[in-house]
Amino acid sequence: MKLNYLSLVGLALSCLYIVISIFTMDLQFDASNQLTRKFQQQYGSVAYKTIFLIITYLGFPVIPCIPLIPLLVLKDKWVPFKICFLFALASYIIGLNKIIYGGPRPWWAEADIKVFMQCSVTDYGRPSGHAFISLYAFLVLFQYYIYEDHSKSFAERVLTHEIEIEDYDYERSSEESTPGTPYLDRQKKVQKVSTLQRPEILEWSTRKTLWLATGIITCILIGISRIYLGAHSFEQILLGWSYGIITYIVTAHWLDGKIDSIILYFLDGRHRSRNLQILIMATTFYLLALTLPIIILAATDSARAASKQFWLANMIKQCGIYTEHNPIDATSLYLCVTIALPFAAVIGLMFAKTNIMITSETLGLTKLIARKLVAALMFTAIAGVFINLPKSGFVMFYLVNLNLSLFFVVMAGYLLLPKVYGWMRLSEGYHLEVTDKSTRLLNDD
Repeated sequence: MKLNYLSLVGLALSCLYIVISIFTMDLQFDASNQLTRKFQQQYGSVAYKTIFLIITYLGFPVIPCIPLIPLLVLKDKWVPFKICFLFALASYIIGLNKIIYGGPRPWWAEADIKVFMQCSVTDYGRPSGHAFISLYAFLVLFQYYIYEDHSKSFAERVLTHEIEIEDYDYERSSEESTPGTPYLDRQKKVQKVSTLQRPEILEWSTRKTLWLATGIITCILIGISRIYLGAHSFEQILLGWSYGIITYIVTAHWLDGKIDSIILYFLDGRHRSRNLQILIMATTFYLLALTLPIIILAATDSARAASKQFWLANMIKQCGIYTEHNPIDATSLYLCVTIALPFAAVIGLMFAKTNIMITSETLGLTKLIARKLVAALMFTAIAGVFINLPKSGFVMFYLVNLNLSLFFVVMAGYLLLPKVYGWMRLSEGYHLEVTDKSTRLLNDD
């Protein structure tokens, strides 16, 4: 998707603010804390606290969880699947940024700034995760459900055609060839190639204007609520919005078509001749992405040790003693575990024999409800097993308990759950090819 002028302006302003904040973040943080003190003193009633808590919960978890509803309910899952895929990448990015910046929250640094019912907020404060994910989620949801026309189903949009390719057999020899020289056996083959029709852009209307205005106002209110609650400074909010805009442009604009192509590549079977290479490559990048936050934490631990002790003392003063040894690093690290989801999706698509993008239209309501219950029981059981494995610290909890829990829950949805549906007679239609026929021989000269 090409960038429009508004996106280019947003990208430029976001990059500019990120650079400016590097040199002014401490000044902005102090100025924001003065504003927060006055804000809390003037509007410290129970009614205001309740209102701002409701608003802040819109930023997380309400808005980011919206795509899960169509993913679970709709029979055509292409759009919500891709949105959840992007959200998982975005969540990892914000978690990684928090570890890189390592900035405090206002209620850690200033004893007279209160934290209202937010004692669970112990990850690093810079940049704001609520500001990042609320703006990113709104922009992505607006694009896919309001701005673009996705009324056509996945099956209608996928176009599959065949192309001729030439393949060479370097191992076959011939009497006509010079001794010691490999004979090139040229073969013509046909390979399936799938493409996805790009959605049409709906004309601008009052509906789009209302949704856009509502989203912008909601994101601004979420940012204000974080300042009021003592969870973030306005600099951290602006930084979160800046990274949210950049991440949106990169993932939903530049990578949008590429993600479609990757998913189609697995669905139409072209990957089968390279399964091992793809698996090694995906696993390597997955492990690198999983360990990168740990490496950054280890590299910055000594420089932040004194500050973290001071911040922890303020946490204990306001919220009591924490049972976890290092709640700041631990919670920040846990945010990065979402990287397991996109890699589990890619690897799951490699070995899946059922097209999970589509649920058969012939399934009745009773079977659909039964499928949801079976899936919920299976996923809960898998998560329960891994979450309760013994752990020796927050790093191992991140690497083993949380990571494997997410990874195998997603993998079960691709591989194990379709088999269970088959055994229970809750499955009908829509299977991927199970044999390697992504290419077939035309002739052999």
